[in-house]
Amino acid sequence: MSAKVYSLISRLEKGELADLYRAVRGGDHNWVLRLYHPHTTDWHYANVVAKTAGVLRQVGDERLVCIEDVGLISGRLALVRKLIEGCSLGQLLKKLRLTDTALSWHLGVAILADAAGALELAHRAGVVHGALTAGNVFLTEKGRIALTDFSALTAFNIAPRLKVMPLKGRNRYRAHEILKGNPPSIQSDIYSLGAIAYEMLTLREPGESSQQRREHGIEDADTQLRVDQRLPSRLEEILRKAVHRNPERRYISCGEFLATLYSFLADNGGMPPTESLGKVALESVQSQEPLYSPDPLPFPGPFTLTDYGEETTQPGVEEKIRPRAQPDRGLIPSSPISPDEPVTEMAQPVFQAARSSLETHVQVRALEPWAKRMLSTVPYKWMLIVTGVFAIAVGALVGFWFTDEADSVGYLSVSANTSAAVYIDGKKVEKKAPLENYPVGVGVHTIEVLAIHTGEKHLRKLQIQRGQVDKIEEVFLYAPKGR
Repeated sequence: MSAKVYSLISRLEKGELADLYRAVRGGDHNWVLRLYHPHTTDWHYANVVAKTAGVLRQVGDERLVCIEDVGLISGRLALVRKLIEGCSLGQLLKKLRLTDTALSWHLGVAILADAAGALELAHRAGVVHGALTAGNVFLTEKGRIALTDFSALTAFNIAPRLKVMPLKGRNRYRAHEILKGNPPSIQSDIYSLGAIAYEMLTLREPGESSQQRREHGIEDADTQLRVDQRLPSRLEEILRKAVHRNPERRYISCGEFLATLYSFLADNGGMPPTESLGKVALESVQSQEPLYSPDPLPFPGPFTLTDYGEETTQPGVEEKIRPRAQPDRGLIPSSPISPDEPVTEMAQPVFQAARSSLETHVQVRALEPWAKRMLSTVPYKWMLIVTGVFAIAVGALVGFWFTDEADSVGYLSVSANTSAAVYIDGKKVEKKAPLENYPVGVGVHTIEVLAIHTGEKHLRKLQIQRGQVDKIEEVFLYAPKGR
């Protein structure tokens, strides 16, 4: 799939599923290559990850870290992303535990709010993370959040031999319904965010361990959060709702969660500056031991990633990683991208496979000559009458079609928590947000909402449907405080 040349520098992390390496590509040393083991290499897994990357790339937010390249090297799956300059919240928690110091709740809520805002964008694009942990939420040295490993749990469930792997992860961040085998959802992502935040702010896990929860089968408790005197009572209530045992009692969306956090910050001194968050990340990185491992590299020389079809013809490569044309199973619901629209190079093979499968199952039959035999037995007068009625019906249908096509518009409503400009396919709308029922042509459009005072912008792809109103509610991170 890729003609790009990589070289491994050193191993960053060793895992049961895959090892993480820092890599160089084209003179750039800021790449991370996740190299899967031969027994964990699975095309179904790669399929889901690649499709998710194609969708997230359309969102265009740097907090949603996308896979940039995928392929095989010696029969092993490799996923490539940019290196994140900063620390994971797992590394931050390790530092906090060593010093027995909980993170300031001002900073913790700011981190939580930024993560909720990023997740809201992913959810609107139809992507649920499903496996949020402190290890795949990063705090950059610029003071912003970065999220990785999207759709990992969905990919595990699709790959037959990897279904047991998620249970070996950090289940304390997973919602009760996920442990019961239910699919990931927006509410399960909200639970994971609340659990991570509670641990950062208290250095305690949100209740019993996952194993204890399954053994005890406690269903009637409304929450797993224990009282902690270090948290303001209102913040504790916010987190309690986020990690409620009943998904229906949690926040409806990350947007609602974010608005609640902003309201709390507005009443308690406002949002801390990003410099403070960046300083936390930098200090955490400096306090960590070097991550580089002296172990020998599996591929000491330069290499390129090959497509699945190329390498599966080589001896010794298992049949399980050979791609087959499969229909789109709806792994990412509500995706704004369809197989017939322009997509990124990463997602194109997936859509080609879906289209190929569809074409092989559709048969077009030629019109049989029975119509000619039937017409020859019909009296001439009746044939003229039927022909006339048919012509009138076709004319009415065509007229209705063109009239309806002329009115093929939908409507867009945009609201924001600050004054914002709206751009549709690069053209600025004269009226600022809030925008109510603005007519837009049917089809896929690029919608950009730009905060006038801060310059922060949110970009998304939106499918406009005939006669329907699509609503966008934007929450900007650094909106000016009200008096």
